[in-house]
Amino acid sequence: MTRSYRSVKPKIHRVYSVEQVLALYGICRNTLYNWLPLGLRPVDDCRPRLFTGTELVWFHGHRACTLRG
Repeated sequence: MTRSYRSVKPKIHRVYSVEQVLALYGICRNTLYNWLPLGLRPVDDCRPRLFTGTELVWFHGHRACTLRG
């Protein structure tokens, strides 16, 4: 069963660290790292990993469309 993240609204002009994404979505670290092969892209390949709010919104919108049909 998949979980819906429709109620989570990241700010599109903000950059989120891994810890901030975990707190925002209420997920564990493994879930976040499982999203990377599914299409979630960090800002760059450097550590610490950072994610833009625009990328988070795009990823969950795209993921919801692909899961529906």
